[in-house]
Amino acid sequence: MTVRERWRREGRELPGTRRTSGALTRRTKKEILRAVMTTSSDSSSSSSSSSSSETPPVSIKNSEEEVREKVHARVARAKAKAMELAKTTKRTRGNDDEKQDEEKEDEEERKAVKTASSKRVLAAETLQKSLDLLAAKGEEEDEEEDVDARRKRSADAVVADEEFSRSRSESFSSDDSTFERVAESEKEEAQKVLVEALEAKLAEREENVNALERKVEEMEMEFRNASEALRATQKELEEKESKMQEERDAREEKEVEAFLALERTFQLEMGSLKKELESSERDAETARAELEDIKRKLEMDIAREKKVSEELRKKVEELKGRQSEDASGEVEKKIRENAQLTAEINVLKDKVAHLTALESEVTRLKEKETLNASLENEIEKMRVEIANNKLNDSDAVIDENELSALVDENASLKEEIGTLKLKVESLQESLKTTKATIDVFQATTERFDLETSELMDERETLVKKIVDLERMLQESIEEQKALQQALADEQEENTKLVLAQKEKASAPVPVASSSSSSSSLSSTTERGIVINHHDENELRRQGVPVGEELDALTKDVGDRAYIKLYDHQAEALMIEAVRIVDARNTAKDSVKKFDNAFESVRNVYACTSRPLAGEKVTILYNRKQLLPNNSAVSGEEKVMFAMVGYNGWSLQHAIKVDLQPIENFHSPPKNHDQEKCEWWEFALDVPSEAMVIDFVVGDSKGKFDNNNGKDYHIEAAVETDEIVEDNSREAQIEREYHLIAEKRREKNHEELAFARKCAESAVRAKAALLAKKAISSIRGEFRVFTDPLRPKAGERVTIRYRPDGGPLTFARAIYVDINFNRTQNHPAKMEKVNMRAGLNGGVLETTIDVPLDAHVVDFSFRDNGIFVDDNEGADYHCDVIGASGIAPKLRIAHLAVEMAPIAKVGGLGDVVTALSRSVQEQGHHVDVYVPKYDCMNYKEIEGLRKVDQFHYGNDVINIYQGFVEGVRVTFIDPECGHFRVGCIYGRGDDHVRFGYFSDACVAYMKRANCFPDVLHVHDWQTAPAIWSPDRPKTTATALTIHNLQFGQDLIRRAMIECTFATTVSPTYAEEIKHHPSINVIPENESTKFKGIRNGIDNDIWDPSNDEFLPLRYDWQTCKEGKREAKLELLKRMRMDATDFESKPIVACVTRLTEQKGVHLIKKACRYALEKGAYFVLLGSAPDDRIANDFANLANEMKSQHPGRCGFFFSYDEPLSHLIYAGADIFCVPSIFEPCGLTQMIAMRYGAVPLVRRTGGLRDTVFDVQLDPARAASYGKSCNGYNFDGEHEQDIEYALKRALGDYFDREKWNQMNLPSVGMRQDWSWTAPSERYIDLYWNARRKANRQQ
Repeated sequence: MTVRERWRREGRELPGTRRTSGALTRRTKKEILRAVMTTSSDSSSSSSSSSSSETPPVSIKNSEEEVREKVHARVARAKAKAMELAKTTKRTRGNDDEKQDEEKEDEEERKAVKTASSKRVLAAETLQKSLDLLAAKGEEEDEEEDVDARRKRSADAVVADEEFSRSRSESFSSDDSTFERVAESEKEEAQKVLVEALEAKLAEREENVNALERKVEEMEMEFRNASEALRATQKELEEKESKMQEERDAREEKEVEAFLALERTFQLEMGSLKKELESSERDAETARAELEDIKRKLEMDIAREKKVSEELRKKVEELKGRQSEDASGEVEKKIRENAQLTAEINVLKDKVAHLTALESEVTRLKEKETLNASLENEIEKMRVEIANNKLNDSDAVIDENELSALVDENASLKEEIGTLKLKVESLQESLKTTKATIDVFQATTERFDLETSELMDERETLVKKIVDLERMLQESIEEQKALQQALADEQEENTKLVLAQKEKASAPVPVASSSSSSSSLSSTTERGIVINHHDENELRRQGVPVGEELDALTKDVGDRAYIKLYDHQAEALMIEAVRIVDARNTAKDSVKKFDNAFESVRNVYACTSRPLAGEKVTILYNRKQLLPNNSAVSGEEKVMFAMVGYNGWSLQHAIKVDLQPIENFHSPPKNHDQEKCEWWEFALDVPSEAMVIDFVVGDSKGKFDNNNGKDYHIEAAVETDEIVEDNSREAQIEREYHLIAEKRREKNHEELAFARKCAESAVRAKAALLAKKAISSIRGEFRVFTDPLRPKAGERVTIRYRPDGGPLTFARAIYVDINFNRTQNHPAKMEKVNMRAGLNGGVLETTIDVPLDAHVVDFSFRDNGIFVDDNEGADYHCDVIGASGIAPKLRIAHLAVEMAPIAKVGGLGDVVTALSRSVQEQGHHVDVYVPKYDCMNYKEIEGLRKVDQFHYGNDVINIYQGFVEGVRVTFIDPECGHFRVGCIYGRGDDHVRFGYFSDACVAYMKRANCFPDVLHVHDWQTAPAIWSPDRPKTTATALTIHNLQFGQDLIRRAMIECTFATTVSPTYAEEIKHHPSINVIPENESTKFKGIRNGIDNDIWDPSNDEFLPLRYDWQTCKEGKREAKLELLKRMRMDATDFESKPIVACVTRLTEQKGVHLIKKACRYALEKGAYFVLLGSAPDDRIANDFANLANEMKSQHPGRCGFFFSYDEPLSHLIYAGADIFCVPSIFEPCGLTQMIAMRYGAVPLVRRTGGLRDTVFDVQLDPARAASYGKSCNGYNFDGEHEQDIEYALKRALGDYFDREKWNQMNLPSVGMRQDWSWTAPSERYIDLYWNARRKANRQQ
């Protein structure tokens, strides 16, 4: 209880607290306190802090002043203590900044207390003024009251003032302890007030913090909603892209079908032309027969005319004899008749003139007939000569005797025609004789006219026939001329081939044809490997399959690959059938609860056909159901979509499908009120396991039609819904299996044929590689080789070694350690076998017996000391034929975050798939582990099924398996959603997601007890699997670095702990070996890091079997094939094809990034166009700045060089194939390139590469002028152009050399670089064998560590 409260309870008056009624009573306390506070803060004068206590009060005013000063001093002290208390409270809350502020304020308060004494006088004066002011204010407020009231209040104010003065006087005389107690109580009250204020302030701050937390939660909720909307948008875009890709694929398939139809039409037209040519020849024979008939008829007509003339002559003589007997009247009559006859004979003359013209036409026809016959004879003889040319290698030249015979025959025909002309002339002479006796010709006039009329009719008919025959003959002549030209061209080509064969008669002959299935080594070629005819038997002795043996081996391997894939397909189909049947049976119970699952709901939706599981269905939806108003549709409302699921939304995640308005709807659904409907449509591919289709409809404004919360449901029928006797699960699976097999029959047959082709191609590639090794061994080009190359089990083999140039060059004695079957301790193992001098100088050799169970011979060389030659730790090997038992095999597991074609971003995915296939084709067991992304291309996965589920930490992991291009793939699918984010990279947490994947893979291997011999990880993403504690020491590890730009810390640790490491080319290995992440290898493991060139898939990149090319070709026909591809490319890019063969196409297919040398690509474009070449670019730029630069470049170049440049800024698979085939020079000016695939693909298609000499580009492209020696060291021929610098003048110089060689057509044809590049082998055959050697060596190391 405070002093004030206690005094009030006791009825005592506090000092200075007496109040009177009125305005002064109400406001005195507040105004006094305000005046005291104002005085204590504003006064700056100082005075004495105390006054003499002995001096009596002079007046009431002085007493009041002293009281006021004491009160003010005590209030100031109370304030100071309150501030100290507040400072202490804040200090306990740990706010250092406020503590400093409090100390400053405390210092200021101390200063204020010191100056308080100087303010006393001013405080008293100020207090008096305040009292006066309060009185004045009270008077002003009561102005409107009556005068008596104002007077009363004024008197009361005076009385109150007197009482106040008296109370102040009494208070002054009272004990000072009273004031101290009051001040102490006020101090406590002030402290409490301050504490309450601070607590209120803290509470307010806590409320603010809570409000901020709520606001943050709201913002987080908005962010999550925005993220979900973004993911939905991304998914929608991906679906659109997928749909566009499907449409593009369909369009490409249609184009291929159209091309095949055109090809068939062309073949039909060729057959028709051949038939027309034969018909023409028959027509010519008919024409000749008709000419013979006409000739006979003319001769008969001439004979008849002679007879008539003779009769006329006789009659004229008779008339002359009777002339003397005729009277003069008769003479006049005869004269008149003769005049008439004269007119008629003039008419006859005209007819005879026409007949003469007809004879000349006949003569010309005979000449044409003669020419036609001679041409036919010449063509026939040329054919005979061409056939002879192929047999006896002679020129297709017609014999001179035959030509002279033709001349004689033509001369005889001319004589016959001359005879006919003489006959016609004699006829004309007889007609002239007839003119002298026309006066006696009256008796035979009528008959002569009749005969003349008949002759004219026959002549007209003959003229028509002659015109028709001339037309037909002219057409036949033109066709025969074209045929003659074609035969001449064919003869020229055959002559060239014959000459080429003559030149190669004594030269080496290629091994196997790249475009034929024949394997005869004496007549075919394969990737530029050449042998002599007499070497074929030697190759057989060396164990190299040739001829019929190679054909049989190829067929056997192809059959086994066919059967293996067939089994995989059957297994995948059965898995799919089981999954579908089980899903349907599971869904049947849940489907029963949908009592509204109908194919159609009146005025809401309808199906255009009966929905079938596994088929496509189109659903119509009435927009007015969602937007009932008939007002105009806005732009946003035009966007409608459906969220679709199956089996009560349980089968898979809901998908978003856009609705499209139906225009010109001619067949609206029945049983609907069409005036109330505005139909939109969307199409669905119904999954095979779907029993019910679930959907709701919405628009971009957030409106949804979900059937009042029940959603819409459509029952999906099954093709096997008919009543069957056996409906057990096994029977259902069997029916579903056959149904799926029938649907996929065509696709499966194509895959089987492709698998057979790939296996056969691999066998022939390996045979070619063996042939190359054998030939090089025969010629002494290798330091290490065996004789035979592939010995038979149970027979002897000689191991030869040339120490010069190797680690044992200066060794005095050399020994060989021999083992078998890649093991360490084979029973027939031999150590330190002495090498003796061989027949050839500098070559050491030893001969051993091969055990019957040996599938491979392993050997290495050493001296008496510490030096060894063991092929950099991998040992040397030779395969053995006919061994007993099972050949040793490896178990390899690849861990990667990419795999083509299901999840590919860059070249990593291609390498994983191609390397796995190549190693598996050599008999080893290969598994691939990848994350189960939601954005994968699931259509390329066969037999995908769930095989396991286990707990990993706080998460659950689902394990799926399937086959991709014949390789078994295990998919890791954690339920935490790491790989359900719509993308592979770019989330910002890639290191977390992929580290989780690596550990999960090893955890599953441990759970399933399926650890491989070698665990092969790719790049930094899967490197953590190497140091996983769950990996046993018996499992070796391999690391392949595809690009050192990223994850360098993880790569550094993996380099230390892995068994061996590789990168994608030898030169790139040299370029990065001093990198801090690489040079951590201990000195005793210096051979741990290798560079192995990547390869390309020759079955995919094959111009002899490429569906995207207008004409397929191989290295022998590359000129014709590339010409057609070049022309088609120009048409596709809408470029000018005028004189296109004389202008090269400079092309580039790449991602437009700084790594790829974008500034060098721009320079190549400008320089090529300036020099008169074409330029074609296919590529996309992820950087908007680079994309804009190239868009501007395209516009500039098209305006400066119209018709000679083409740009396509998006990846197009068919177009890329066409560019590789149509390009003459292919640019790859990368600033750095670990390996690079485009330059090898370009060479495969006959395009000459022009590259910057870095990484894998240096290992694959050898300059025609600068690298002959380096190419020979690689066992290759020069195949292109390269440069070293990074400046524009560097690529300009290289391109100048390339274009100069091209424009020098004779030099370009002589170099024949397109054919050279196509014959070189850039497949995975040799690299995969190198990897297998390293796998075996790593396995041995791991076993030794155990």
